[in-house]
Amino acid sequence: MADDVTPPPAENDTPSPLDKAPSDKARPPDGDRQILPKRGRLLDQVIEAILFVGDHALDPDEFVTHYPEIDASDVRKAARRLGARYRREHRPYHISLTDKGFQLGLLPERRRQILEQTRPDKGIKLSREAIEVLSVVAYKQPVTREEVSRFLGVESGSALRQLVKRRLLEINPSESGKKGTERYTTSSRFLELFGLKDLDDLPVTEDLANI
Repeated sequence: MADDVTPPPAENDTPSPLDKAPSDKARPPDGDRQILPKRGRLLDQVIEAILFVGDHALDPDEFVTHYPEIDASDVRKAARRLGARYRREHRPYHISLTDKGFQLGLLPERRRQILEQTRPDKGIKLSREAIEVLSVVAYKQPVTREEVSRFLGVESGSALRQLVKRRLLEINPSESGKKGTERYTTSSRFLELFGLKDLDDLPVTEDLANI
């Protein structure tokens, strides 16, 4: 009796997709999350958003554990592209590289200028914490308490209340009216104290450090 041998498929036969062995690369990501490209606007926007709202430094090696389709080097390149754009656009903040990863923060020059304007002989004296909070609100307004706290990495409620009491900041209720969603902006007294005609006169600098 002859052996039962299944003949090979003809050359014009097209294998069914069901006959193909599953591949890890073909499997959809968990939770149908969006796939990040190795470079481009989408990756830059994701990195920028994390830097703005994150409460700790962005570690490229840890980040790619959630997005295995990209490498840590792609994250580093995206952070550097963002830093270069901030320099070109003379933003008051910059991206620095620490031993824990990339962090977004105000330029040292901006902090010094705020400190200079709040000397005792200027008629007002603020704590260093209040100065940091005032700087963030000035350049990112309108902004919520939570956003300020995330940007600085510390709770900012007390400093915000101090600045409102001194009439340097104003509270603007949100449309929802929910507690904690109010947005803070600088006041007319802030402009007067700093000798500014309007917010467009806020100082900028071209002396930005490389990442």
